[in-house]
Amino acid sequence: GGTGASGQNANLYNDLWNYDPKTQTWDWIAGSNKNNQDGVYGVKNLPAAANTPGARYGTYSWTDKSGNFWLFGGSGQDNKTQLFNDLWKFDTITQQWMWVSGSNQHGQQSIYGSTIGSESSGYTPGARFGGVSWSDESGNLWLFGGDSINNGAEYYRNDVWRFNTTTNKWALMSPIATA
Repeated sequence: GGTGASGQNANLYNDLWNYDPKTQTWDWIAGSNKNNQDGVYGVKNLPAAANTPGARYGTYSWTDKSGNFWLFGGSGQDNKTQLFNDLWKFDTITQQWMWVSGSNQHGQQSIYGSTIGSESSGYTPGARFGGVSWSDESGNLWLFGGDSINNGAEYYRNDVWRFNTTTNKWALMSPIATA
């Protein structure tokens, strides 16, 4: 996915490609060959051939220990450009997307508990784009900050989240700064 230009118009894409360094070629793996496509969420935690994230840019992404690709949030295309907090997993063996966490609606706020580091299937980072992501030796997915919108005002986040790929649960890992 990402942004691209067609004539003088900027477009969003949801295509997924694989580069083979041995043959120095790109293979189109998933997603649409058309721009500005809406997501197909299906049922949470159930992979399906029809599932796919909508077109977007500014996402957080990871590769887990099994080589699967993970994608979170971004500024996306579902009827109009919005911010998302959906977490997706692309299984590189079955070549299917699975919606894992977050909402299929745009503009969602963070949901977190009162104890730093506590995990819950109900916790999730809010909608955002353009932050930093990394994974640790245990296979956990981490994200920091990003740009968000709340009640029409744009602001920068400074929170740190961890997604445990074994339990499929989020945990807020840093206190939230208040101003």
